[in-house]
Amino acid sequence: RGAEALAAEGRVNVFEVACGLEQHPRQVLQQLVAALNTDGVSYRQMSAFMVRCQDQGLRMQAEVFKLDRGSGHVLRMTRASGDIWHFRELCGRLVSSMGF
Repeated sequence: RGAEALAAEGRVNVFEVACGLEQHPRQVLQQLVAALNTDGVSYRQMSAFMVRCQDQGLRMQAEVFKLDRGSGHVLRMTRASGDIWHFRELCGRLVSSMGF
């Protein structure tokens, strides 16, 4: 699927980006943290591969994980609460800022 943004099938609260094999998951998360800082989004890093974010009433979680059988990594952003359109717009900005 390459580095295209995907709306997870039928799940409006999920935004996924395929990252491929080129980068280690920690590098992907570091790029996300840099994009969050650039965009002024407050966040808390929960683990080496997960952050929780908050922006103007929107709460979401972002996690990097490995796909089965060595086919790459995925950055999954999940909305916990807040406006769905703000969520989608923010995810688009972050992914664009990350260069995916």
